[in-house]
Amino acid sequence: MARLVSAARRAGAAVPGVVIAAALAAGCLHPYGKVSEFQSPKIPGSRFQTVSVIAGESDHNTIQIAARVRDSLSASKAINVVNRTGRWVDEAGALKEICPDSTARPATTDSSRAAIASDSTGILASMAPVDGVVIVWWNRISLRDCRTMVVAYDATGAAQIGVDELTRNLLHYLKGGGGH
Repeated sequence: MARLVSAARRAGAAVPGVVIAAALAAGCLHPYGKVSEFQSPKIPGSRFQTVSVIAGESDHNTIQIAARVRDSLSASKAINVVNRTGRWVDEAGALKEICPDSTARPATTDSSRAAIASDSTGILASMAPVDGVVIVWWNRISLRDCRTMVVAYDATGAAQIGVDELTRNLLHYLKGGGGH
């Protein structure tokens, strides 16, 4: 910065103008609207056939955002989304309650997944085991794997990135796509 000010003085430019220009240029180089994304190298998105979507916080806005993500995932037809209601102290408590005990339940077959997807009453879906839990905050979506209880996918966006973009990125991962 000192060299820049010194060069500006030699060229006859006003020092405050150079400082303002440098500050603006630094601001423009900042990753405006960037999405920070993590995809587990050990857990492919194709593993997830059925997920549950929950809010990461208990405030009304976050619950509405989670409902919006749930609706978007359901509308995509790329994955079965089952509703799980409840309030949990933390993620571990939610996973323990939502994720099936793999020793207590048989694996879900393709035909049972199809029956769950076509059940208009929602009764089968409410009992269906899930492969993962999508946890939603206002600027973040995280997918936890029920088999391993670890993060399979996580995306955080700046304030300018809406939850719709984060949901599209999650869907891309679930369909077997690479990172963004």
